[in-house]
Amino acid sequence: MPATLSTYDALLTSTAAIITALNLSGTTPAPTVAVRKLPVQSETIDQLPLICIPPSEDPEELELFSFENEIDVVYHVDIVIIAPGNRDFVTNLDQYLAWRQQIRRCFQDNIAINAYLAGQGITANIWKAETYPLTPLDRSQINILYDYSGLSVGFYSLEQRDN
Repeated sequence: MPATLSTYDALLTSTAAIITALNLSGTTPAPTVAVRKLPVQSETIDQLPLICIPPSEDPEELELFSFENEIDVVYHVDIVIIAPGNRDFVTNLDQYLAWRQQIRRCFQDNIAINAYLAGQGITANIWKAETYPLTPLDRSQINILYDYSGLSVGFYSLEQRDN
């Protein structure tokens, strides 16, 4: 019997597929997209730039939606661009910010996101996706020679509360 994916895992995988379909370019090589536990790259297996898709540090939000045993669950997914910085404070800044903007805009189209997720067999009733900015360029990472830029997406899911 195949294992059932959690809604959270399905959203991470679908987010990666949506970003891959954007065909982001502008650097050589073009960015790769990977689902990870944390927003990090592995020097031995990753080609940079990398767009990393980890669960957010923020836990799911749960709120009673109705008196019919339904809850609204918000799953937070981070999207982090990791690129070589090499203490170069100019090169590709415009490109990384353009990717961040393009990704944010694609997740603002709730109808398209819901249709894509349904087409991927996601059974959760995702009724809204909302983007939240993270640091446009994480200054704490510059000294370790990487550029980090990102945003977070909250997927709102109407679910039955299990007893």
